[in-house]
Amino acid sequence: MLARLLLLLFAFTAWGKEVVFLVGDSEYKTAETVPAWARAELAPHGITCTFLLDDPDKPFDFPQLASLEKADALFISIKRRGLPPAQLAAIRAFAESGKPVLGIRTASHALDPKKPAAGETTWPTFDHDIFGGTYQNHYGKGPATLARIVGEHPALVGIGKDELRFASHLYKCRDLAPSTTVLLTGNVEGKPEITEPLAWLNLTEKRRTFYTSLGSPEDFQHPAFRRLLLNTTLWMLGK
Repeated sequence: MLARLLLLLFAFTAWGKEVVFLVGDSEYKTAETVPAWARAELAPHGITCTFLLDDPDKPFDFPQLASLEKADALFISIKRRGLPPAQLAAIRAFAESGKPVLGIRTASHALDPKKPAAGETTWPTFDHDIFGGTYQNHYGKGPATLARIVGEHPALVGIGKDELRFASHLYKCRDLAPSTTVLLTGNVEGKPEITEPLAWLNLTEKRRTFYTSLGSPEDFQHPAFRRLLLNTTLWMLGK
C-alpha cells in the first residue's frame, strides 16, 4: 500500500507542466485572487505556477517574458497595457505557437491601452485574434450575471446544469469566430432577454485558447468558477 501511495505521489508531482501567470488588474485584484487560486488548485496537480504581477501604476516591464516559450501555458489577466516591443513580441509568439492561452475578464482588452506611452507597443485585436471574440464594453456595473452551461465538455465536469449566479456584471462579447465552442452563456439578472457568451474555447491548428468574462474577486469564491478554471487548465494541458 505504501509503495502504491509513493508511486502515485511521484506521478502527481512529476507531471512537470508550467503555467506563467501575467496578472495584475487593479479593478478586480487579480494579482491577489489568481495566485491564491492557482496555489490552491493547480499546484497540488504538480503544475509549476510562475507569477508575473503587473502594477498598473508603473511602466510594464517583465524581462522574464523573453523565456516565455519554455512555458506550457499562459494565463492572462491584465487591463489595457502597452508593452515594450520585445515583450509583446514574446507574448505574440507564444500565442501564435498553438500552446494554451487562458484569459479572464479584462484579458479581452489586455493589450489595448487608451493612451499608449512613448515606446510602448499594443495589440488592439488580441481578443479577436487569439480568443476569437470581440469585447464591446459592458451592460453597466451593479446587476449580477446569471449563467448556464452549454452542451457537454470536460471543462464543464462537476459544475452542474442549474442556473449559476455570479457577481461580475455582464460583458458584451460579440462576433465569435466559427472556431469557438461556447461553454457558458449569461444574462443580466432581471433581464433574461439580454444574453451573451460568457466562456468559450477557441481551437484551431494554431490556437488553443480559453476566455471567460467572469473574474471578479467574488467569482473566485464561487465553486463553479474555480472548477471551470481548474477543469479547463488541466484539459488544455492534456491531463
